[in-house]
Amino acid sequence: MYRLYIKKAESFYGVTRTREIHEQAIKVLSDKDAQSISLDYAMLEKKLGEVDRARAIFAHGAQFDNPKRCPDYWQAWQDFEVAHGNE
Repeated sequence: MYRLYIKKAESFYGVTRTREIHEQAIKVLSDKDAQSISLDYAMLEKKLGEVDRARAIFAHGAQFDNPKRCPDYWQAWQDFEVAHGNE
């Protein structure tokens, strides 16, 4: 539901206005879902050129699961760090 809400808010108000929705979703969802939303949020910030903000979101989302159970998240974070020079 949050993904649908984010898409609708983006179409009506623009991409930067979805930050509050992402943050709210991360607070209230289960750990697995919060990590998934964190990945979406980090990719959004990366797309907007907010590298430091994306890095902080990746670090926050990392607390929700370990690398063995969710390798996609950790691979995306590693790819991000390799691309932005801080692996």
